[in-house]
Amino acid sequence: MSLKTLLNRVRLSTAAWGPALLRAYYTGVMPYWRSVAARKRAAFCTNYVAVTGSCGKTTTTMLASTLLGAQRSVRTSNAHNTERNILRAIRHLDGPIDAFVQEVSEFPPGTLARTAATLHPDVAIITSIGLDHLNKFRTREAVAAEIATLTGAIGDKGTLCLNADDDLARGLAAGARARVLLFGRAADADVRAENVHSLLPERLGFDLVIGERRWPVRTRFAGTLMLTNILGALAAVHALGLDIGRAVADLATIEPLRNRMNVVEVPGGHTFLMDTIKAPTWATQMLVADLPNIWSGRRIFVLGELSDKGNNAAAKYRRVLRAAAAQADLVLGVSHAESAARRVCRSDSTLPIEGVAGFDALEALLAAQPPSLVVLKGNSLKLGTMIERLVAAGTKGLAA
Repeated sequence: MSLKTLLNRVRLSTAAWGPALLRAYYTGVMPYWRSVAARKRAAFCTNYVAVTGSCGKTTTTMLASTLLGAQRSVRTSNAHNTERNILRAIRHLDGPIDAFVQEVSEFPPGTLARTAATLHPDVAIITSIGLDHLNKFRTREAVAAEIATLTGAIGDKGTLCLNADDDLARGLAAGARARVLLFGRAADADVRAENVHSLLPERLGFDLVIGERRWPVRTRFAGTLMLTNILGALAAVHALGLDIGRAVADLATIEPLRNRMNVVEVPGGHTFLMDTIKAPTWATQMLVADLPNIWSGRRIFVLGELSDKGNNAAAKYRRVLRAAAAQADLVLGVSHAESAARRVCRSDSTLPIEGVAGFDALEALLAAQPPSLVVLKGNSLKLGTMIERLVAAGTKGLAA
Protein backbone atom coordinates (compact mmCIF):
# COMPACT_ATOMS: atom_id res chain seq x y z
CA MET A 1 0.00 0.00 0.00
CA SER A 2 1.37 3.37 -0.98
CA LEU A 3 1.73 6.20 1.51
CA LYS A 4 -0.83 8.24 -0.44
CA THR A 5 -3.39 5.41 -0.19
CA LEU A 6 -2.74 5.04 3.55
CA LEU A 7 -3.20 8.76 4.15
CA ASN A 8 -6.44 8.77 2.18
CA ARG A 9 -7.79 5.89 4.28
CA VAL A 10 -6.85 7.70 7.49
CA ARG A 11 -8.54 10.86 6.22
CA LEU A 12 -11.74 8.98 5.33
CA SER A 13 -11.74 7.18 8.66
CA THR A 14 -11.31 10.45 10.54
CA ALA A 15 -14.11 12.06 8.54
CA ALA A 16 -16.40 9.15 9.41
CA TRP A 17 -15.58 8.82 13.11
CA GLY A 18 -14.63 12.41 13.91
CA PRO A 19 -18.14 13.76 14.71
CA ALA A 20 -18.95 10.75 16.87
CA LEU A 21 -15.73 11.09 18.81
CA LEU A 22 -16.39 14.80 19.29
CA ARG A 23 -19.88 14.10 20.64
CA ALA A 24 -18.46 11.47 23.00
CA TYR A 25 -15.86 13.95 24.21
CA TYR A 26 -18.42 16.65 25.06
CA THR A 27 -21.03 14.28 26.53
CA GLY A 28 -18.65 11.99 28.42
CA VAL A 29 -15.25 13.51 29.10
CA MET A 30 -16.15 17.17 29.66
CA PRO A 31 -18.80 16.49 32.35
CA TYR A 32 -16.24 14.40 34.25
CA TRP A 33 -13.66 17.17 33.97
CA ARG A 34 -16.22 19.69 35.21
CA SER A 35 -17.01 17.58 38.27
CA VAL A 36 -13.31 17.19 39.13
CA ALA A 37 -12.69 20.92 38.64
CA ALA A 38 -15.68 21.77 40.85
CA ARG A 39 -14.34 19.54 43.63
CA LYS A 40 -10.85 21.06 43.40
CA ARG A 41 -12.32 24.55 43.41
CA ALA A 42 -14.37 23.83 46.55
CA ALA A 43 -11.51 22.09 48.34
CA PHE A 44 -8.59 24.39 47.60
CA CYS A 45 -9.63 27.79 46.20
CA THR A 46 -10.96 30.47 48.56
CA ASN A 47 -11.67 33.04 45.83
CA TYR A 48 -12.10 32.52 42.10
CA VAL A 49 -11.56 35.64 39.96
CA ALA A 50 -12.83 35.50 36.35
CA VAL A 51 -11.65 38.10 33.82
CA THR A 52 -13.55 38.54 30.57
CA GLY A 53 -14.39 41.15 27.95
CA SER A 54 -13.68 41.87 24.30
CA CYS A 55 -10.31 43.52 24.84
CA GLY A 56 -7.65 43.57 27.54
CA LYS A 57 -8.41 40.23 29.21
CA THR A 58 -4.83 38.98 29.16
CA THR A 59 -3.26 42.16 30.51
CA THR A 60 -5.95 42.53 33.18
CA THR A 61 -5.46 38.92 34.26
CA MET A 62 -1.70 39.43 34.47
CA LEU A 63 -2.08 42.61 36.51
CA ALA A 64 -4.71 41.18 38.85
CA SER A 65 -2.77 37.99 39.52
CA THR A 66 0.46 39.94 40.11
CA LEU A 67 -1.11 42.50 42.46
CA LEU A 68 -3.10 39.90 44.38
CA GLY A 69 -0.14 37.53 44.42
CA ALA A 70 2.01 40.11 46.20
CA GLN A 71 -0.34 39.90 49.19
CA ARG A 72 -1.88 36.42 49.08
CA SER A 73 -1.24 32.98 47.63
CA VAL A 74 -2.46 33.11 44.05
CA ARG A 75 -2.47 30.88 40.98
CA THR A 76 -3.36 32.00 37.49
CA SER A 77 -3.91 30.76 33.95
CA ASN A 78 -3.43 33.54 31.46
CA ALA A 79 -4.24 33.57 27.72
CA HIS A 80 -5.41 29.92 27.95
CA ASN A 81 -9.03 30.99 28.08
CA THR A 82 -11.07 28.16 26.52
CA GLU A 83 -13.22 25.90 28.70
CA ARG A 84 -10.92 22.92 28.30
CA ASN A 85 -7.90 24.93 29.47
CA ILE A 86 -9.86 26.58 32.28
CA LEU A 87 -10.89 23.18 33.66
CA ARG A 88 -7.39 21.79 33.26
CA ALA A 89 -5.87 24.69 35.21
CA ILE A 90 -8.14 24.30 38.22
CA ARG A 91 -7.84 20.49 38.17
CA HIS A 92 -4.10 20.88 38.70
CA LEU A 93 -4.57 22.50 42.11
CA ASP A 94 -2.93 20.35 44.76
CA GLY A 95 -3.21 22.55 47.85
CA PRO A 96 -5.05 25.52 49.36
CA ILE A 97 -4.71 28.96 47.74
CA ASP A 98 -6.33 32.30 48.50
CA ALA A 99 -7.27 33.10 44.90
CA PHE A 100 -7.22 31.76 41.36
CA VAL A 101 -7.26 34.41 38.60
CA GLN A 102 -8.51 33.10 35.25
CA GLU A 103 -8.96 34.70 31.85
CA VAL A 104 -12.24 33.47 30.35
CA SER A 105 -13.21 33.88 26.69
CA GLU A 106 -16.73 34.81 25.63
CA PHE A 107 -16.26 32.47 22.66
CA PRO A 108 -17.52 29.95 21.83
CA PRO A 109 -20.93 30.82 23.25
CA GLY A 110 -21.69 28.98 26.46
CA THR A 111 -18.14 29.06 27.84
CA LEU A 112 -18.91 31.83 30.35
CA ALA A 113 -22.13 30.23 31.58
CA ARG A 114 -20.55 26.80 32.02
CA THR A 115 -17.52 28.32 33.77
CA ALA A 116 -19.76 30.16 36.22
CA ALA A 117 -21.91 27.09 36.87
CA THR A 118 -18.84 24.93 37.51
CA LEU A 119 -16.47 27.26 39.35
CA HIS A 120 -18.74 29.90 40.91
CA PRO A 121 -16.60 33.05 40.58
CA ASP A 122 -16.40 35.31 43.61
CA VAL A 123 -15.18 38.25 41.49
CA ALA A 124 -15.80 38.93 37.80
CA ILE A 125 -13.95 41.70 35.94
CA ILE A 126 -15.57 42.91 32.69
CA THR A 127 -13.03 44.96 30.73
CA SER A 128 -14.97 46.09 27.65
CA ILE A 129 -17.58 45.04 25.12
CA GLY A 130 -16.60 45.30 21.48
CA LEU A 131 -16.96 43.51 18.17
CA ASP A 132 -14.73 40.46 18.46
CA HIS A 133 -15.70 37.11 16.90
CA LEU A 134 -17.76 38.72 14.17
CA ASN A 135 -18.63 35.33 12.67
CA LYS A 136 -20.86 34.75 15.70
CA PHE A 137 -21.55 38.11 17.34
CA ARG A 138 -22.77 40.69 14.84
CA THR A 139 -23.38 43.50 17.34
CA ARG A 140 -21.96 44.75 20.63
CA GLU A 141 -25.34 43.99 22.16
CA ALA A 142 -24.95 40.32 21.25
CA VAL A 143 -21.54 40.25 22.95
CA ALA A 144 -23.05 41.92 26.03
CA ALA A 145 -25.82 39.31 26.16
CA GLU A 146 -23.24 36.54 26.14
CA ILE A 147 -21.15 38.16 28.89
CA ALA A 148 -24.32 38.66 30.92
CA THR A 149 -24.52 34.87 31.31
CA LEU A 150 -21.46 35.11 33.55
CA THR A 151 -22.55 38.15 35.50
CA GLY A 152 -26.01 36.71 36.07
CA ALA A 153 -24.62 33.47 37.50
CA ILE A 154 -22.42 34.94 40.22
CA GLY A 155 -25.20 35.31 42.76
CA ASP A 156 -25.56 37.69 45.67
CA LYS A 157 -22.26 36.84 47.39
CA GLY A 158 -19.92 37.77 44.55
CA THR A 159 -18.65 41.07 43.17
CA LEU A 160 -19.00 42.39 39.63
CA CYS A 161 -16.23 44.80 38.59
CA LEU A 162 -17.61 46.67 35.57
CA ASN A 163 -16.02 49.21 33.24
CA ALA A 164 -17.96 52.40 33.98
CA ASP A 165 -16.73 54.03 30.74
CA ASP A 166 -18.26 51.32 28.53
CA ASP A 167 -22.01 51.76 28.17
CA LEU A 168 -22.81 48.09 27.70
CA ALA A 169 -20.43 46.87 30.40
CA ARG A 170 -21.94 49.36 32.83
CA GLY A 171 -25.40 48.17 31.80
CA LEU A 172 -24.64 44.67 33.09
CA ALA A 173 -25.22 46.05 36.60
CA ALA A 174 -28.95 46.20 35.91
CA GLY A 175 -30.65 43.34 37.69
CA ALA A 176 -27.39 41.98 39.13
CA ARG A 177 -27.72 40.36 42.56
CA ALA A 178 -24.00 40.63 43.17
CA ARG A 179 -22.21 43.61 44.66
CA VAL A 180 -21.21 45.98 41.84
CA LEU A 181 -17.96 47.95 41.69
CA LEU A 182 -17.63 50.40 38.82
CA PHE A 183 -14.12 51.28 37.65
CA GLY A 184 -13.05 53.93 35.15
CA ARG A 185 -12.85 57.67 34.66
CA ALA A 186 -16.57 58.28 35.10
CA ALA A 187 -17.48 60.54 38.02
CA ASP A 188 -19.54 57.81 39.70
CA ALA A 189 -16.90 55.07 39.41
CA ASP A 190 -16.10 53.39 42.74
CA VAL A 191 -12.49 52.83 41.62
CA ARG A 192 -11.75 56.02 39.71
CA ALA A 193 -8.86 57.59 37.81
CA GLU A 194 -8.40 61.35 37.86
CA ASN A 195 -5.68 63.67 36.55
CA VAL A 196 -4.58 61.14 33.92
CA HIS A 197 -1.32 61.84 32.06
CA SER A 198 0.45 59.48 29.69
CA LEU A 199 2.89 61.08 27.21
CA LEU A 200 6.17 59.31 26.60
CA PRO A 201 8.96 59.35 27.66
CA GLU A 202 6.96 59.40 30.89
CA ARG A 203 4.48 56.60 31.30
CA LEU A 204 0.82 56.44 32.28
CA GLY A 205 0.09 58.02 35.65
CA PHE A 206 -3.05 59.14 37.44
CA ASP A 207 -4.65 59.73 40.81
CA LEU A 208 -6.54 56.69 42.08
CA VAL A 209 -9.66 57.62 44.05
CA ILE A 210 -11.63 55.14 46.17
CA GLY A 211 -14.12 56.72 48.51
CA GLU A 212 -12.35 59.49 50.39
CA ARG A 213 -8.87 58.07 49.75
CA ARG A 214 -6.52 59.16 46.99
CA TRP A 215 -3.24 57.61 45.81
CA PRO A 216 -0.82 58.89 43.13
CA VAL A 217 -0.23 56.04 40.67
CA ARG A 218 2.72 55.53 38.34
CA THR A 219 2.87 52.72 35.80
CA ARG A 220 5.11 51.32 33.07
CA PHE A 221 2.36 51.59 30.43
CA ALA A 222 2.04 54.07 27.55
CA GLY A 223 -1.06 55.94 26.49
CA THR A 224 -4.48 55.65 28.08
CA LEU A 225 -5.82 52.42 26.54
CA MET A 226 -4.41 50.26 29.34
CA LEU A 227 -6.04 52.42 32.01
CA THR A 228 -9.14 50.22 31.89
CA ASN A 229 -7.10 47.08 32.52
CA ILE A 230 -5.17 48.66 35.38
CA LEU A 231 -8.33 49.93 37.07
CA GLY A 232 -10.02 46.54 36.60
CA ALA A 233 -7.15 44.82 38.41
CA LEU A 234 -7.21 47.43 41.20
CA ALA A 235 -10.97 46.90 41.50
CA ALA A 236 -10.32 43.20 42.16
CA VAL A 237 -7.81 44.10 44.88
CA HIS A 238 -10.42 46.39 46.43
CA ALA A 239 -13.19 43.79 46.07
CA LEU A 240 -11.16 41.26 48.06
CA GLY A 241 -10.35 43.79 50.78
CA LEU A 242 -6.59 43.86 50.22
CA ASP A 243 -4.14 46.72 50.69
CA ILE A 244 -4.61 49.27 47.88
CA GLY A 245 -1.50 51.23 48.88
CA ARG A 246 0.62 48.10 48.50
CA ALA A 247 -0.99 47.39 45.11
CA VAL A 248 -0.24 50.94 43.91
CA ALA A 249 3.42 50.55 44.91
CA ASP A 250 3.68 47.18 43.17
CA LEU A 251 2.00 48.52 40.04
CA ALA A 252 4.88 50.94 39.42
CA THR A 253 7.22 48.00 38.71
CA ILE A 254 5.06 45.84 36.41
CA GLU A 255 6.05 45.86 32.74
CA PRO A 256 3.48 45.37 29.95
CA LEU A 257 3.33 41.93 28.38
CA ARG A 258 5.44 41.40 25.27
CA ASN A 259 3.74 42.63 22.09
CA ARG A 260 0.79 43.94 24.10
CA MET A 261 1.47 47.68 24.18
CA ASN A 262 5.02 47.31 25.48
CA VAL A 263 7.56 50.07 24.84
CA VAL A 264 11.02 49.45 23.39
CA GLU A 265 13.36 52.42 23.42
CA VAL A 266 16.58 52.76 21.43
CA PRO A 267 18.76 55.60 22.74
CA GLY A 268 19.23 58.08 19.92
CA GLY A 269 16.75 56.20 17.72
CA HIS A 270 13.11 55.24 17.55
CA THR A 271 10.79 54.49 20.43
CA PHE A 272 8.68 51.46 19.48
CA LEU A 273 5.22 50.68 20.80
CA MET A 274 4.41 47.05 20.09
CA ASP A 275 0.82 45.82 19.78
CA THR A 276 0.99 42.80 17.49
CA ILE A 277 -1.08 40.03 19.10
CA LYS A 278 -4.60 40.98 18.01
CA ALA A 279 -5.94 43.73 15.76
CA PRO A 280 -9.74 43.83 15.53
CA THR A 281 -10.87 46.89 13.61
CA TRP A 282 -12.65 48.56 16.52
CA ALA A 283 -9.67 48.17 18.90
CA THR A 284 -7.24 49.37 16.23
CA GLN A 285 -9.32 52.50 15.79
CA MET A 286 -9.13 53.08 19.55
CA LEU A 287 -5.33 52.87 19.41
CA VAL A 288 -5.22 55.34 16.50
CA ALA A 289 -7.37 57.81 18.45
CA ASP A 290 -5.04 57.48 21.46
CA LEU A 291 -1.84 58.36 19.55
CA PRO A 292 -1.84 62.02 20.72
CA ASN A 293 -1.96 60.74 24.31
CA ILE A 294 1.15 58.62 23.75
CA TRP A 295 3.67 60.91 22.04
CA SER A 296 3.79 64.63 21.26
CA GLY A 297 6.55 64.41 18.63
CA ARG A 298 6.86 62.69 15.25
CA ARG A 299 4.70 59.57 14.95
CA ILE A 300 4.86 56.65 12.51
CA PHE A 301 1.98 54.17 12.46
CA VAL A 302 2.57 50.72 10.94
CA LEU A 303 -0.47 48.58 10.15
CA GLY A 304 -0.22 44.88 9.40
CA GLU A 305 -3.07 42.38 9.33
CA LEU A 306 -6.40 43.19 10.95
CA SER A 307 -8.29 40.42 12.74
CA ASP A 308 -12.06 39.95 13.00
CA LYS A 309 -12.56 41.96 9.82
CA GLY A 310 -15.98 40.61 8.89
CA ASN A 311 -17.40 41.71 5.55
CA ASN A 312 -15.75 44.24 3.22
CA ALA A 313 -12.30 43.91 4.80
CA ALA A 314 -10.63 46.15 2.21
CA ALA A 315 -12.82 49.11 3.19
CA LYS A 316 -11.94 48.58 6.86
CA TYR A 317 -8.22 48.64 6.10
CA ARG A 318 -8.68 51.90 4.19
CA ARG A 319 -10.75 53.40 7.00
CA VAL A 320 -8.09 52.62 9.61
CA LEU A 321 -5.29 53.94 7.39
CA ARG A 322 -7.10 57.22 6.74
CA ALA A 323 -7.83 57.68 10.44
CA ALA A 324 -4.17 57.00 11.25
CA ALA A 325 -3.07 59.59 8.67
CA ALA A 326 -4.90 62.24 10.71
CA GLN A 327 -2.87 61.35 13.80
CA ALA A 328 0.55 60.33 12.45
CA ASP A 329 3.25 61.93 10.31
CA LEU A 330 3.71 58.71 8.31
CA VAL A 331 1.43 55.68 7.94
CA LEU A 332 2.81 52.44 6.51
CA GLY A 333 0.72 49.51 5.32
CA VAL A 334 2.51 46.16 5.19
CA SER A 335 1.39 42.57 4.64
CA HIS A 336 -2.42 42.51 4.31
CA ALA A 337 -2.60 46.31 4.62
CA GLU A 338 -0.18 46.99 1.74
CA SER A 339 -2.69 46.96 -1.12
CA ALA A 340 -5.17 49.09 0.84
CA ALA A 341 -2.43 51.63 1.54
CA ARG A 342 -1.50 51.83 -2.15
CA ARG A 343 -5.15 52.28 -3.12
CA VAL A 344 -5.59 55.13 -0.61
CA CYS A 345 -2.44 56.77 -2.00
CA ARG A 346 -3.82 56.59 -5.53
CA SER A 347 -7.08 58.23 -4.48
CA ASP A 348 -5.41 60.97 -2.40
CA SER A 349 -1.68 61.49 -2.86
CA THR A 350 -1.60 64.22 -0.21
CA LEU A 351 -2.05 61.71 2.61
CA PRO A 352 1.18 60.52 4.33
CA ILE A 353 0.44 56.87 3.56
CA GLU A 354 2.69 54.31 1.86
CA GLY A 355 2.30 50.67 0.97
CA VAL A 356 5.41 48.65 1.81
CA ALA A 357 6.23 45.41 -0.01
CA GLY A 358 7.35 43.05 2.73
CA PHE A 359 8.92 43.16 6.17
CA ASP A 360 12.49 43.53 4.88
CA ALA A 361 11.51 46.70 3.00
CA LEU A 362 9.68 47.96 6.08
CA GLU A 363 12.73 47.35 8.24
CA ALA A 364 14.94 49.30 5.82
CA LEU A 365 12.45 52.16 5.55
CA LEU A 366 12.16 52.52 9.35
CA ALA A 367 15.92 52.42 9.74
CA ALA A 368 16.17 55.43 7.41
CA GLN A 369 13.59 57.53 9.28
CA PRO A 370 14.50 60.22 11.84
CA PRO A 371 13.85 59.30 15.50
CA SER A 372 10.10 58.89 15.98
CA LEU A 373 7.49 57.00 17.91
CA VAL A 374 6.83 53.89 15.81
CA VAL A 375 3.54 52.20 16.65
CA LEU A 376 3.13 48.69 15.29
CA LYS A 377 -0.37 47.27 15.10
CA GLY A 378 -1.33 44.02 13.46
CA ASN A 379 -2.26 40.42 14.02
CA SER A 380 1.28 39.32 13.17
CA LEU A 381 4.21 38.19 15.28
CA LYS A 382 6.42 38.92 12.25
CA LEU A 383 6.08 42.62 13.03
CA GLY A 384 7.41 42.07 16.53
CA THR A 385 10.27 39.87 15.30
CA MET A 386 11.26 42.46 12.69
CA ILE A 387 11.39 45.25 15.25
CA GLU A 388 13.43 43.12 17.63
CA ARG A 389 16.01 42.74 14.85
CA LEU A 390 15.95 46.47 14.18
CA VAL A 391 16.36 47.26 17.88
CA ALA A 392 19.21 44.75 18.21
CA ALA A 393 20.99 46.30 15.21
CA GLY A 394 20.56 49.78 16.61
CA THR A 395 21.79 48.78 20.07
CA LYS A 396 24.80 47.00 18.55
CA GLY A 397 25.62 50.12 16.54
CA LEU A 398 25.49 52.27 19.67
CA ALA A 399 27.78 49.88 21.52
CA ALA A 400 30.29 49.95 18.65
